[in-house]
Amino acid sequence: MREKQLTDTELLDRTLKLRQLTRKHDALLIINDRADIALLSDADGVHVGLEDLPVAEVRRIVGPHRLIGATVHSIEEAKKTIDERPDYLGVGPMFASSTKPAVPVNGPALLHRIHEEMLKCGVGIPLVAIGGIASSNVDELRLPTLSEHCPVAIAVSQAVIGSDRPEDATRQLKSKLEQRMVAHDNIA
Repeated sequence: MREKQLTDTELLDRTLKLRQLTRKHDALLIINDRADIALLSDADGVHVGLEDLPVAEVRRIVGPHRLIGATVHSIEEAKKTIDERPDYLGVGPMFASSTKPAVPVNGPALLHRIHEEMLKCGVGIPLVAIGGIASSNVDELRLPTLSEHCPVAIAVSQAVIGSDRPEDATRQLKSKLEQRMVAHDNIA
């Protein structure tokens, strides 16, 4: 759940409705930036950026059983953030993104460099490719080969919610990812 324009009451109300849907469909609910809303809605986790509360402080708020993800935009940020012990790293942006227009696009090469560094250092934190991912460019990611030690996934937002037909957009993206998984033994 990523909503920057709602009041706290509106955000909580919408999140509680989304929580019902995610439970119905056995899907995780991660709240962007707002540990308080995550706690109140019984979300599965919180995702924070570099300018948000540190992972350790978010952990104090939401407890040990919720996921905490942190965004990184460089190898240096990844190394620093790993020390905070997030459950996963969001790496990006992969492509130009309307949700983060001011952030420089680092592209898939950054995902691959961080993945290689994690494997080399023996750090087992999952990586999530973020930023501007859509069915039209997901093949450009060339997701790293499946690794139980450092799995890689993607997060999609605007490609689905910005579509006139979000269900069709989701199906198309899922189909492309499934084809890639079968062809290359990757996860997405």
